[in-house]
Amino acid sequence: MTRTRILLAFFFILVALGRVPVGHAQEPDFTDLRQVLSVFEDSRKTRDLKEFGSDKAKADFVRTLENEVYGKVDDAVIKHLGADPEFAGKRMMSHDFRTPGVKGVSVNTDRDVRILVEVEPNRWIEVPTDKWQDVYYREFAGRTGYKSDVKTPFDKLKSTARQAEMQKIRSHADKYRQLATDKFHMEASPDYSEIGRASCRERVYSGV
Repeated sequence: MTRTRILLAFFFILVALGRVPVGHAQEPDFTDLRQVLSVFEDSRKTRDLKEFGSDKAKADFVRTLENEVYGKVDDAVIKHLGADPEFAGKRMMSHDFRTPGVKGVSVNTDRDVRILVEVEPNRWIEVPTDKWQDVYYREFAGRTGYKSDVKTPFDKLKSTARQAEMQKIRSHADKYRQLATDKFHMEASPDYSEIGRASCRERVYSGV
């Protein structure tokens, strides 16, 4: 355990116990995406926040991550899919797999996400990841500080160079424990009735 992590965990414990004296150091400002990412890139620090952080710190952390990263990434993915005639004009949503039964603010230490499309009223199926995962990882990288050493725009890279760059982007996403998944490979409608609305983002993109 590093000294920084020990201090951070100790501070979260003191906050949870109400033992931080007035006027002393405060929790990180998790309305600042840079501070969110500095914790989120280390799974141990993220678990310390989850276990010992104040409700406000956890709420700010989750809200900033949702508003500044996940919401915008998911919008880009669904816009990308909506430009495909197969999905144009259909209701689509992202759905995070989360631990059930958690009370209060829940800080996820990772993200497993799938995209669902409504093919008939109240009948949802998963969109295969090969149709959207690269867009997800690229958008995520772009919003979380990834710096490419390649000057050529991604879409203009030749196949080998594109694969190499995509591997670096995936490694960046792995650092934040991101997984685009269609791991159930089945219709999602039996699960959808039990999906918490807070874990879904519904979007419709007509291509217009």
